[in-house]
Amino acid sequence: MRRAFAWVIVAGLVVLLAVVIVYERALEADWVRAEYPDLATARAAGDVDRGWIPAWVPEGARDIREVHNLDSNLRWMVFQLEPEAVEALLANLELEGFHAVQVASPRLPRVFESKLHVVLPPVQTQSLHLLRNAPANGRYGEFVAVQPDLGRVYLWSASR
Repeated sequence: MRRAFAWVIVAGLVVLLAVVIVYERALEADWVRAEYPDLATARAAGDVDRGWIPAWVPEGARDIREVHNLDSNLRWMVFQLEPEAVEALLANLELEGFHAVQVASPRLPRVFESKLHVVLPPVQTQSLHLLRNAPANGRYGEFVAVQPDLGRVYLWSASR
């Protein structure tokens, strides 16, 4: 009797483990990741036309990593620029409707580490430009964080 009960417990645990694995795989299926050495490669793959990579990303962007969720349309992206190209990007972002955001202690979302495998350097408040594009529909919109000294640009979207 005890042996049969033990087998029922083991079988139940195996089924539970299988359900958890299938559920985790289903959640991951909604995420699409892409990496490109430069913007020309991303454009050739069609990610700019599909809107996953914004049209405002400068031609000099390199080491582009992007992940987006097909269900929620949330996205995260990071890319590198030559430090001298950062000022032109910041001016262009203002033309695109982004406005500076003042934050006492900025932190970048941890999804950059978990989904894009980007090691986040310590962020110095004085060296980080944080901008937000808030759409008229009241949603949170998109955020861009620029580290001019590193030439690194982070983009993420948020929703309510």
